[in-house]
Amino acid sequence: MTWDFTVDTALIRQAAGMLDDAGHTYRGHDSCEVFRCPLDDASLGPSAAGREVVDAAGRRVIQAVEGAQALGLRVAATADGLRDCAEAFDATESLTGRGPR
Repeated sequence: MTWDFTVDTALIRQAAGMLDDAGHTYRGHDSCEVFRCPLDDASLGPSAAGREVVDAAGRRVIQAVEGAQALGLRVAATADGLRDCAEAFDATESLTGRGPR
């Protein structure tokens, strides 16, 4: 039994381009300064609890930025995988004599 199917490699590459855009958004610009929590030690009053809340918020902001950057790297890797997939389909089609679509 043989199967014949068509793979739209241009559409796969377009999806990879869209993932590239998303990845750049998540990673931020290379010259971008890391966002800092706008709160300071006195923002919530002089109490120890207020200072602890400010410290915790600052840590969460840093964790969120790092998480977004890590997600951006994963999205970029997925885009690269899609491009590799499109190339593999094109190579397979060229071997069968039908040429890439």
